[in-house]
Amino acid sequence: MSSRQRLSIAMTTYNGARFLPVQLASFESQSRQPDQLVVCDDGSTDSTIAILDQFARSAPFEVKVVRNAENLGHERNFGKAISLAEGDIIMLADQDDEWLPNKLSVVEHAFSAHPGVLLVANNVMITDERLVPTGRTVIEQMRRSGLYGKRGQGLTLGCATSFRRQLLELASPIPALDFGHDSWVHELAHALDSRLIVPEVLQLYRRHGANASNWGFDGAKPATPLTIMKPSAGKDLSPIWKKRERAFALIGERLRSLGPQAYGRLGARRTYAEALAEVDNARDAVVRRMAVFGKGRTGRMRLALSLLLRGDYRHFLGWRSFLKDLIR
Repeated sequence: MSSRQRLSIAMTTYNGARFLPVQLASFESQSRQPDQLVVCDDGSTDSTIAILDQFARSAPFEVKVVRNAENLGHERNFGKAISLAEGDIIMLADQDDEWLPNKLSVVEHAFSAHPGVLLVANNVMITDERLVPTGRTVIEQMRRSGLYGKRGQGLTLGCATSFRRQLLELASPIPALDFGHDSWVHELAHALDSRLIVPEVLQLYRRHGANASNWGFDGAKPATPLTIMKPSAGKDLSPIWKKRERAFALIGERLRSLGPQAYGRLGARRTYAEALAEVDNARDAVVRRMAVFGKGRTGRMRLALSLLLRGDYRHFLGWRSFLKDLIR
C-alpha cells in the first residue's frame, strides 16, 4: 500500500465565524497538507460563508463549500459532507478546534502502518474557549471517569475521527437514528475490529459552552465516575439503549446486504462471519441490558449478574458497566 493517499477533510459549519479562522489556518499549516476540504454550511447568518469563500480562493488545496438549501441539523449535515468527500481517507473536523501541525501526517502514517484498520481516532487536549489548554486530555478524563473501556471502546469523538473510504460501503448513508454520525461509524468499525486509537494529542479541543457535541465534562476539573453518573442518576436510560439496539440491527442488515465477497474488499480484521456474529451478539446484549432499568434493586442485581456471566458486558465497558448497573 502506498504511504501517500488522498486525504479529505469533511467539516460542517453553522454560525462559526468567531472560531472558524483559527481552524482553517491550522489546516493550511499542516506539515502534510490535505488534498481536499469539503465544508457544508447549515444556513449560517454570520460571516461564516464569507470567511470560507475567502479561504477557498487562497488555500493551496481544493476547497469545496456547499450551502445547504435548508437546515439539516448536525448529524445529517455531517452525513452530507462525508458523502461529498473524495479522499481515500476522510477526516472529520469541527469548526471551532485547532489541529496541531502534525495531525494529518500522524494519522496517514497510522493507516499506512495498519492495513486492517478502517478507523483511527486520536487524543485531544481540552481547552477553554480561548484555546488555553486545561492540561487534561479526553483520554485522560475518560480513564478517570471509567468511560474509556478496553482498547478505548468508549471513545467516539467525531472531531478526532478519520476513516478509510471503504468504510462508507457500510456507513453511508448515515441513518436518521439520532444516534450521532460519530457513534455510528465507530460502532461499525468496532464491530469489524478495525479501530485504532492514537494516544498522541493531535488537536486542541475547544469547549465554549455552545458546542454541538454534548460532552460530559469540560476539563476544568479532573473527571471522576460521579462526573458522568450523577447527571443520569435515577433516570430511565432505556431510550438511549434503544437507539443503540436499532443501530446494531441496521448494521446487521447492511452486512447481510453487502455479502461476504464485497465485505472482503473492506480489508477488515474480522471475517464476515465473525463480524455478523459480533453485531448480533451486541444487539442481543443491549436488549438484555435494557431490562435492567425496569428492575428493583434485587431484580437488578440478579439480572446484572446473569449478564456478567454471559459475557454481555464486554459489549459495553466491562466490569465498570456491571458496577454501574448495580448502583444505578
